[in-house]
Amino acid sequence: RIAFVIVMLLAALAMQWVGFIPAALVSFALLMIIAMYDAWTPKRIAVYSAVGAAVVFGFYTLFAKFLLVPLPNGWLFQG
Repeated sequence: RIAFVIVMLLAALAMQWVGFIPAALVSFALLMIIAMYDAWTPKRIAVYSAVGAAVVFGFYTLFAKFLLVPLPNGWLFQG
C-alpha cells in the first residue's frame, strides 16, 4: 500500500518535467507490477500493456482535447 502512494506521488511530481503521457505510462506499469499477485505470462504482459496504453491515451484525449484541461507537456514535448 505504501508503494502505491509513493508511485502516485512520484508520478504527480514527475509530470511537470516529463509530461502527462510518459509519467502516466510509467506509473501505470509500476502500479501493475506492484499489484500483480499472479504469475506474469507473455499474454498477460501484452494485454495489460495494451489496456494501459489505451487508458492513458484515452484519458489524455478526453481531458486535453474534449474537456480542454491543460495537461503538462514536460520537456519531452517542448518545441
